Amino acid sequence: MTYESATTQRSIRNRRVTMIGAALVATALYFGYLTEQNNRARAFLTGLRQSDPALYLDELRRLDGFNAFLRAYREIRGFSNFGPQPPSFLVGRWTMRNAPVRMLPNTQSAVCPRPFMIDYGHVRITEPKDITDRASYRLSDGNMLEIRTRDHGRLSVQIVAFGSSIDYLVFTPPGADAPVYAYRCAI
Repeated sequence: MTYESATTQRSIRNRRVTMIGAALVATALYFGYLTEQNNRARAFLTGLRQSDPALYLDELRRLDGFNAFLRAYREIRGFSNFGPQPPSFLVGRWTMRNAPVRMLPNTQSAVCPRPFMIDYGHVRITEPKDITDRASYRLSDGNMLEIRTRDHGRLSVQIVAFGSSIDYLVFTPPGADAPVYAYRCAI
C-alpha cells in the first residue's frame, strides 16, 4: 500500500466519522427541539385549562381524542356526581339498532325509528316498552354514562368513540335481553 492510498483511506474514514458524528448531533438537537415544543404545548394547555375551559376541552378532543376529552369533561364540568343536566354532547335523539351500523364520523341518521332521547332531567326509551322517566346523569370512570331513573333504576351507557367524535352508544334498555346500538338522529 502506498502512502497516497493510506492517506486517502484515512481521509475517507475521517469524513465518514465526521458525517456520522454530525448526523448524531443533528438528531440529538432535533429531539431536544421536539421535547421543548412538547413542553411548550403542555404549558399552553395547562394555562388554557384555567383561562378558557371550553376551548381547552375542544383542543384536547382534537389533539388527544374523545376518551381524553371525556375524562377532562367529567372533571371540569362536574359530572362525577349525579345531576339533572346531561352532558351537552349527548342531549338529543338517538335511534336504537340491534346491530352496529357503519356510518361516517359525525353522520346523523336521516330517520329516527325506535328513538332514545336524552334531555334535561328526563330520558325516554321507546323499546321494548315506551318509558319516559325522570333522570339524573353522571360520567363514570372511562367512557360510561350512568343514568339513574326514578322508576327503572340505573342504566349504564357505553360511549363508543374512535378519534375525536362519538360513533355510537351501547346499552341494554330496561326489560330487554340484548344491548342496542344508538346513533344520533338528524331530526
